[in-house]
Amino acid sequence: MKLLLIDDHALFRAGMQAMLARSPAPITVLEAPDIQTGMDLVPANPDIALALVDLTMPGVSGLPGVLALRERFPELPVVVMSASEEPRAIANAMRAGAVGFIPKSSTPSVMLAALDIVMKGGRYLPPQALGLGADGQDDRRESDVAPERMPPAGLQSRLTPRQLEVLALLVQGMPNKRIARCLGIEPSTIKMHLTVIFGALRVANRTQAVAAVYRLGLQLPDVSALAEMATSGDPD
Repeated sequence: MKLLLIDDHALFRAGMQAMLARSPAPITVLEAPDIQTGMDLVPANPDIALALVDLTMPGVSGLPGVLALRERFPELPVVVMSASEEPRAIANAMRAGAVGFIPKSSTPSVMLAALDIVMKGGRYLPPQALGLGADGQDDRRESDVAPERMPPAGLQSRLTPRQLEVLALLVQGMPNKRIARCLGIEPSTIKMHLTVIFGALRVANRTQAVAAVYRLGLQLPDVSALAEMATSGDPD
């Protein structure tokens, strides 16, 4: 897998290279110190799977930089990295077309789990953005999209098939470690999925998520076969 890393700090790029080397899947990282250099690399590397973009760089940067990259290469997923963790900054990045927002303060395990979610077709929002929808809208101020009034189909469309499986196993009372064993992924990835799920349901914890599923009558995938294969483990 090939990633494009656009950041003007060489030390940060080196740290990201070292962190990405820990990924179970081989990752080739192309580096660029600014948006224009990054865009120049894309045509010669059509197999780039994802662009990781810093918001603050010389030249075209911030949201204009993300928009320029998205407009020129609309099929290339973009994940924003930033030292800012303000919900409004996160919302604006998502509105600009990013599929994820990773604060630079995140641990390596969180970053890798977030990238795994995005590469599998999902979206990643950090915990401080729980009130934001998958499209970056600040849903906490929009009573017309409260879970009681949003159609179940609308909620389900905001979750990937994998996240719906996680939710279905959560409803069965499984802790994160057992869900991870059922699905063959890391517990840290389950936590990232739950962040997105809680955001879509406008809830803060597992108990509220289960209550929302029953209240809204959500149709979840049949995970009975997965549940039967799971072995008991220590609760989180």
